[in-house]
Amino acid sequence: MEHDFRVIFDWILSDAFPLSALHVIILGIEPIIHDDITTHVTSCVGGSVGGAIVIFTSYALVRKLERDGDTEVHDASVAHNTILSFILCYTIIFTVLEPLRASIKACYVCFAERPRSLRQAFPLIYHRLCRMTESNRII
Repeated sequence: MEHDFRVIFDWILSDAFPLSALHVIILGIEPIIHDDITTHVTSCVGGSVGGAIVIFTSYALVRKLERDGDTEVHDASVAHNTILSFILCYTIIFTVLEPLRASIKACYVCFAERPRSLRQAFPLIYHRLCRMTESNRII
């Protein structure tokens, strides 16, 4: 079975691909990894903020061009500004939220490798992940 952390489990457990995938399935961690929505949430936040910035910058550009006395607003300049502002804003927001995503995924890897260490450091997260894995265990 393919999942996001297959290579990490190979590295952690020093096992072959099928064996490490079996460990993940037996532990019941795979549904937790696949149900993680942090990537989707960060993408949506980046898109939403990027869209808001696009609306603002497009409006400001059109107003500026009208104020300067241009009777024609050049569609190419507005489109270029819109695309550029969305790409820059999306990239910046996604980059800013990357440490949050990475820390959440690191908690999953810590839980998979050594659950007791997560129990000492973050007991609330440990108990939630334990409840989730108990319902997903095969053995």
